Amino acid sequence: ERTVEQIVETMNEAQVACCPIMTPQDTASDPHYEMRDMHVEWEDVQLGRKVKGTGVVPKFSETPGKIWRGSVGLGHDNERIFSTLLGLSPDEIAELAQHGIT
Repeated sequence: ERTVEQIVETMNEAQVACCPIMTPQDTASDPHYEMRDMHVEWEDVQLGRKVKGTGVVPKFSETPGKIWRGSVGLGHDNERIFSTLLGLSPDEIAELAQHGIT
């Protein structure tokens, strides 16, 4: 019987905290979201193109966080993990690959 705006106004007049639920389209054009850089673009390796999505939440002043890459395929970082974190040599990594471990 009432619009969202009418309900919000009525609730706020009664000192009940209330606001409309934003749709994705609402958030994409909202000035507050825009000022907070809530929507960011990044290169998605699997899609081979830039995509736009929601950035990191919450935003901290000293460590704000960032999206540094999109989704990657299964095993994308294995070589780096095997060498850096596990300390395996290139020969050991190659041997694992021969056994189907990649």
